[in-house]
Amino acid sequence: MEPRSIKVPWTITFILNFIFLIGSLLLMVMAVVAAVNPPQSDISPKRVNEYPQYLLTICLLALFAWCLFSLHFLGVIATAIRNSFLLSVFILCQIAQLVAQFVMIAFTLTVRTRLHSRLEETWRGLKKCNELTPCDPVKRFQNSETLLIAFFSVCTVLQLALLIASSVLCERMSYAESLNAQKQREKEEDEDILFPHDQQTQTDPFPGTMPSQA
Repeated sequence: MEPRSIKVPWTITFILNFIFLIGSLLLMVMAVVAAVNPPQSDISPKRVNEYPQYLLTICLLALFAWCLFSLHFLGVIATAIRNSFLLSVFILCQIAQLVAQFVMIAFTLTVRTRLHSRLEETWRGLKKCNELTPCDPVKRFQNSETLLIAFFSVCTVLQLALLIASSVLCERMSYAESLNAQKQREKEEDEDILFPHDQQTQTDPFPGTMPSQA
């Protein structure tokens, strides 16, 4: 029976990898739907998909979903077959993705206020946005951006939990593999002592026969 020290982190790692795998597939579907069927423009005379910012956002979302799918597909495979080497590769890739997400969230928070002020200056004189009432498009943009930041924050927290669980699992799997290898070597050494292969006994090939006399 598998020890509890391996079973618990294995279960956590597999479940979180599977959740991220399903989530990445849903993100891919959302990116495809947003590219094929963009939302209607609110106050802009142009269609939403004619803006390069919208296309860039869709491309970044699709790229993030693909990286997430590839990473956690590797994690599911490494966890399912209990391979410590693949699991260590998965951990390194996960660290790289977490660093990229931290940079992206920090950049978004840094330019957020300046971006909002520019949007308000651009949209204030347009229809549905005037000085006397709140600019609904800007408010919706702020709300959607807040949801996006919250989504990335939750993903980051779950990925940190997955990183800790997979690191513990990798360490304990490596320790178990080293113990098994040591036991195998000791078993082979015991067999060599009991049944030596190099010792050769010389016996008479024809017992009971007398040597020939010249």
